[in-house]
Amino acid sequence: MNEKLHACLSLLAIFQQTDEEVTEEEAMFIGRAASDLNLNEEELEKVKNSFREKQNFKEHISQIKDPAIKRFILRRIVAAVLLDGKIAKEEKEILNITKEIFNLKEEKFQEYIEWMKEGIEWEKRGEKLLNELITN
Repeated sequence: MNEKLHACLSLLAIFQQTDEEVTEEEAMFIGRAASDLNLNEEELEKVKNSFREKQNFKEHISQIKDPAIKRFILRRIVAAVLLDGKIAKEEKEILNITKEIFNLKEEKFQEYIEWMKEGIEWEKRGEKLLNELITN
């Protein structure tokens, strides 16, 4: 299994671990990651089939060594954790595992998480403004 596939399955594992079942929005999030990683048809099929089985986050994230894929998946992991606006106990564990496996410095990691929170808020404000500008 290649690193790109492990990256997508690590996202699936996050949603499986933190929710009772993967929502449509979460499945679309995984699908966008798979598309961004240019998974081929066979790899996409593996991702789809993997929804049926519980995935192990630590196992998948441990297989990612390429710095570009690490950066890609780190951004997606933090975004996934922040998707609902709060960080649950299980999500904190996901972040801690990621920090440990990727050997991230605590201060810089927290700074990055805060930057992502600000970015999400910025995007929400922009969407609200856009909706106020253009109404039905």
